[in-house]
Amino acid sequence: MTRWILALLLCACLAVALADDAEFKDGAIVIDDEVCEKLAAQVKSEKSILGVGPKHWYCNPTLERKKEQYCTCSVVPRERDADRAEFLEPEEAGGFLNRSKRDLNHECCDEGCVWEEVEEHCH
Repeated sequence: MTRWILALLLCACLAVALADDAEFKDGAIVIDDEVCEKLAAQVKSEKSILGVGPKHWYCNPTLERKKEQYCTCSVVPRERDADRAEFLEPEEAGGFLNRSKRDLNHECCDEGCVWEEVEEHCH
């Protein structure tokens, strides 16, 4: 009986994992209006509750998919949409400080990250 319950739980976990990857088509990330609206609603609700939002623990390939969606979807609210004319470009600032960005996978997978940290890695 216990084995059947464990088998059912394993199947349920597998189904959830496969459903989460439904945004892939032929190995490419699919970003349509529905995906963008869903992500925008998630980001807005999380920021309204906690200010910057909760930390997420995403690892590759899920992290790469979420980053691509966040950076591509124009309806997702951005922290850095304000006029930034007084700031240096990231490359210029990085050269000035002679310091590189931390790996996003390390931040999100090991320590957890908020959407603003994902945004820092958008091109």
